[in-house]
Amino acid sequence: MNQLSMSKAGHALRSKGIEGWELHDRAASMKEDGDDIVLLTIGDPDFNTSAEVNNALITALGKHRTHYSNPQGEYELRSTLAALETANVGKTFTPNQFNIFNGAANALYTVLRCIVPDGKNIVLNEPYYIGYQPTLVACGITTKYAPAVAPEFKISAQAIADTIDENTVAVLLNTPVNPTGNVVSADVMRELYEGCRERNIWLISDEVYSLITFEQPHTSLLSVADDLSNVIVMDSLSKSHAMTGWRIGWTVTNESLASILSKYALASTFTLTQFTQDAAITALRGCKGFVENMNSEFKLRRDYTMTRIQKIKGLDAITPDAGMFVMVDVHQDGDEFANRMLDEIGVSVAPGSACGAVTSNYVRVSYVSSLAELEKAWDRIESWLASNTRSKVPSSLVINAESLKNAHLG
Repeated sequence: MNQLSMSKAGHALRSKGIEGWELHDRAASMKEDGDDIVLLTIGDPDFNTSAEVNNALITALGKHRTHYSNPQGEYELRSTLAALETANVGKTFTPNQFNIFNGAANALYTVLRCIVPDGKNIVLNEPYYIGYQPTLVACGITTKYAPAVAPEFKISAQAIADTIDENTVAVLLNTPVNPTGNVVSADVMRELYEGCRERNIWLISDEVYSLITFEQPHTSLLSVADDLSNVIVMDSLSKSHAMTGWRIGWTVTNESLASILSKYALASTFTLTQFTQDAAITALRGCKGFVENMNSEFKLRRDYTMTRIQKIKGLDAITPDAGMFVMVDVHQDGDEFANRMLDEIGVSVAPGSACGAVTSNYVRVSYVSSLAELEKAWDRIESWLASNTRSKVPSSLVINAESLKNAHLG
């Protein structure tokens, strides 16, 4: 049989791998097979969703909240979000400015499909979130990158402005930044907003880590924008409320675009489940203590991670202000480093190249695991690097898949 047809996006997705995801998938498969693998590749909090939210879902099921929903999202959930942002920002928001999506990834995909014409491009700060690449490839969007300067990797409004050209229709911003943990300041945010408005292009701000900050508070684009005529802000319950699998994300923008996004939803996801949206209302209205306790634990894990990094020769890192990751300079090819570390000591981290060319000598390390798991991982890494003085681990330290099944490494 001749090869069947495939779309341009299908061809691109088939041919283009995402190294960070591929390594994580390999590590997860090894762990499922029984290998003693410590996963530090992905930002999935190891906390359980709060009992209050779980019970709200059960209550909703008991009320038979299992029918079609509004494609823009349940009105009560959108009203809850509008009230929260009105209180947080001090400006008035309406439910019709919000759209509920199957997570922030689905929100970004829908936004890009609706605002980026064929042949146009968007500008993305580098280093960037690994998960953007599959979405951009699926949308067939040309992306221009505005590289930040190592080792701080602070977002520069000037660098972004210099990257914009006549075909640019949007700038995609992420703050707090995954992978660096940087928080974009109010001054930089304002400069970006004014620059995009002058050029009549969209400014998209992905703020899914907005509630996971430590020393430096988050500044939302909503707080600096004079209006939302060219503004789209995305957020989610995935990270802040340990609800990654619930797939509840949203956008806030002007009502005109919100209506278009709702119509696109009819052609893709159609509607979300009523019962998960009911539970999301409970998460947003309550659970403040849950979120604060989780943040406190993340700070402890971050501090422990930085303490271990600072004691290991050959590794350097800047302490993140927010989020769940630290970018570690390994002073060698990050792809090779990450793959060898997985194969030889059973610790998985994401290669920095998956976040952009500027971090090709870095790896992204998560601290969403327990302190016990982090201690296990860093003990392995420290011993491995101490013995790896000639870029080759001695055979006595090489751990293959079979030995990992039968040995505990502390």
